Amino acid sequence: MIKNSILFVPLVLLCSLGSAVAKVVPASAEYLFGPETSENEACELARNKAKSMALSQVVGEKVSSEEQLICNQTTGKSIDYGCEFHRITWSMIDGDIRTVRNEVKKIETREGARACVVSLEAEIIEPIKKPDPNFDISVKLNKTVFSVGDDMLVELEGTEPSHLVIFNWLPNQKNEVIRIVPYTNDQNVNSFYLTRGDSNKIFHKFPLQAQWSDAYSKNKKFIDEWLIIIATKNPYQWLSSYDFEKFKERLREIPIDERRIVRKGYQLTR
Repeated sequence: MIKNSILFVPLVLLCSLGSAVAKVVPASAEYLFGPETSENEACELARNKAKSMALSQVVGEKVSSEEQLICNQTTGKSIDYGCEFHRITWSMIDGDIRTVRNEVKKIETREGARACVVSLEAEIIEPIKKPDPNFDISVKLNKTVFSVGDDMLVELEGTEPSHLVIFNWLPNQKNEVIRIVPYTNDQNVNSFYLTRGDSNKIFHKFPLQAQWSDAYSKNKKFIDEWLIIIATKNPYQWLSSYDFEKFKERLREIPIDERRIVRKGYQLTR
């Protein structure tokens, strides 16, 4: 959970869809699991990974190596099922799957573990519009593992002036998405306008602070959270918080060529 200390501005990456031609895409994915994860959980994650891979072939969604590392536990020895599930859930935010068919599931033995392998065919609605290549942003965090009370520095660079907002996605706290920049009760202030500075660059920093939510289990030593940074060409009204599914619906209402979204995952420890 992020506590806002000073308000500044952000931005970038995602895709949208409109009603267009449907395309059938085959995909296969697997998930390795041990005794701490049930077969049903592993197969559900493998199924979602396959759906995500099918979507990526149509909407161009890509998962960076940086995002893959977010789901390593702080020991670096294993992958946290919950975090992996949340990452895959987000990767499917930008696609419209009409149906899934010809689904086949099987359990295979791997060295020291088992794997659930799922293959399927997904019927996906192809997006009509494409992202504007001249409208982009990059976002950096000062690190990816934070202790409670640590300062979190969000640095961003954009290509064009934009209306900006930052949300904190807390999948382990009722799957809530909470607006943290701008943090205000004034309903007339829903975003910041990011403009060029004296050097003609669009560059800003956001000092935030990592906080452990009261809703988190006392037994948890680490938790995964996400920043969602949204830049739009036109101003939009945003609520102070959303259910995750409602948030995804809200994002899809914004035309793909008028928005950029960046997601930044991190781990919080105590």
